[in-house]
Amino acid sequence: MSRGNLGALHLADGLVVSDSWFSPGEGPFTVLAKLAIANVLDAKRICRVFGVRPSQRPEATPHGRSLLHLEWLARSRSAPQLAASLWKRGLLSQSERWGRAVASDRALRYCPTCLSMGYQSVICQVEGLARCPQHNDWLLDHCSACNAPTPRYAVTAEAFDEPLICGHCRTAYAPIWGPAGGGQFRTRMGDEGAYLRLGRWFARADALDVQWPDQVGWLADPRAPAQAVEANKRVHMLGTLTSVAPLSEQAACCHSDLWTGTWALSSSSPQAYSASGATRDELTQARVAIYKSIRRHHARRFGVKVEAHIAGGSQQMVLSSHGMVMPCNEHVDPARHGFLAWRLRFESSASGQGSSSRLSLFQVLLLWPVDWSASDAAWGQFAYRCLLLDIDAARELNKALKGLDYDRPEDFPAWLEVVGLWCHRFGSQTRPWPDGLSALRLPGAAGKPGDLYLIAARSAAFDQGTTHEC
Repeated sequence: MSRGNLGALHLADGLVVSDSWFSPGEGPFTVLAKLAIANVLDAKRICRVFGVRPSQRPEATPHGRSLLHLEWLARSRSAPQLAASLWKRGLLSQSERWGRAVASDRALRYCPTCLSMGYQSVICQVEGLARCPQHNDWLLDHCSACNAPTPRYAVTAEAFDEPLICGHCRTAYAPIWGPAGGGQFRTRMGDEGAYLRLGRWFARADALDVQWPDQVGWLADPRAPAQAVEANKRVHMLGTLTSVAPLSEQAACCHSDLWTGTWALSSSSPQAYSASGATRDELTQARVAIYKSIRRHHARRFGVKVEAHIAGGSQQMVLSSHGMVMPCNEHVDPARHGFLAWRLRFESSASGQGSSSRLSLFQVLLLWPVDWSASDAAWGQFAYRCLLLDIDAARELNKALKGLDYDRPEDFPAWLEVVGLWCHRFGSQTRPWPDGLSALRLPGAAGKPGDLYLIAARSAAFDQGTTHEC
């Protein structure tokens, strides 16, 4: 490493450093990597500089020495100057709430062009971002030479004993980081404007007083692999945020199969019947009528007779003790199964089609969105999207039941195991509505109620096209 490559040097908390090594929007990973190379530090020595021990739980989420979640660094008294500098470069310093929701430290993600200039932005850790917003390169989380995964975005031996060198094939992720690179630390990004704009966008999103009561429960699948569930949720979180706060770099984001609808709220309080002049009975009648209209339309479409006993006439269905109806085998029409499951979700007392029939809906669904007062039009879309998601879940269950039959004794254990993995999707034990559906409130100005956003994970039912929708 030649002295000309190092720039003007000075000491910071006992380490050799030069301000010319770093770009303004550069993330903590490459900043720390340069410090480690210049000062001959491995992961253990880096931890020692900051007065902490290496994490004893490498599988933890977030990692105990995460460079995305930098609380451990913010508490450092051994190297306060460096700790403060790294904290400012972290995503949580720009948006603590949404940084946690959309980004991950599971693997270093990088743009090959950026990294060839000695640069990686913490924005790359946003899993809903598919391409570099500056160069339009695909963001990678693996070695381009051997396809081995990159290390955690954290201070680990894999990441910092030889920074930005693949631990599997020993190839540098970009030539500048290898022996032939010669420590060209002064190589800088010519333009990082797109990353800086994204950072400012996160700060604006953080300033919005978004109220999202079931944010944690949304898209939570208790039976699926946790890592896959969280990665999927982070992608859709970014998609939701861009609906609330439009993003100029939208083209760099992953395609998020979400449906969103927006309506003005009539009140920021739980269903305020007096606000619209409607009584409780009038609101109930209006929403039951909407529900029955959706039910009638789809009963005709699926060739299902609306009977007082929801599972009546469905010899190929099994009604569980939890009030859920499950198919006996793959030959059950999943659209009909989803329709019946949707009815069981909504109807507290079933009814037939007669003009004098009385129908009661579960109160938590009837009064959705529960925390605020929404229009009947918004409620109608809520009920309809629940139906589409239940049909979608029924289709996926149908695939999982291939070759199994409830009535064959030798198949029963396997059938029971599959149904056990799927039953939570059709019941209300964890959430009254499907886990793919959620709602948030964006408050208005000057104390106005603001807007309601209804969010639904795009269902396979949409593949049928808009001509089949209500």
